[in-house]
Amino acid sequence: MVISTEYSTRAIRSTLTATPRRLQLLSAKALVFIVVALLVGLLTSLLSFFLGQPFLREQFRVGLGDPGVPRALLGGALYVAGSGMFGFAFGALLRHTAGAITAAVALLLVLPPLTQLLPGEWGRAVSHHFTSNAGQAITYAHLVPSGTVTLDPWEGYAWFTLEWLAVLAVAAVLMVRRDA
Repeated sequence: MVISTEYSTRAIRSTLTATPRRLQLLSAKALVFIVVALLVGLLTSLLSFFLGQPFLREQFRVGLGDPGVPRALLGGALYVAGSGMFGFAFGALLRHTAGAITAAVALLLVLPPLTQLLPGEWGRAVSHHFTSNAGQAITYAHLVPSGTVTLDPWEGYAWFTLEWLAVLAVAAVLMVRRDA
């Protein structure tokens, strides 16, 4: 909605009159969005961890100083920001809020489990590298059993980031070429 609502209300024309350099406009909107998403994601991760501790202490003995826990908490914030950037990129690409939400939800929630149905070794490779399957690797505090996730946390998040950056790059090219 950060960008798509401007297209649906035609307010984008005023915005582009004030800031005619479209790539600069898209970059500024993306930067503001990702900073806010990172802060909200970090706050949510920390609150979830500390509020969940009293309830889960008996089952999971995990402290803030344990190996992998700080990275997983930061990873939660990074995953929220990356997921939001998928929506932002599709909003800029499609210029329609409902379409952008549908595309983001499909790529992040609907299609990733379906990739597990792909046969053979190439199916596993696609599944492990596909959007949220790759992005969630950063949120695991401990290594997941073999066969479940093959990417290490930072490698998985790098794939996830490259995927939403690709959508954003296409959106940027089209934003420069299309009329408001």
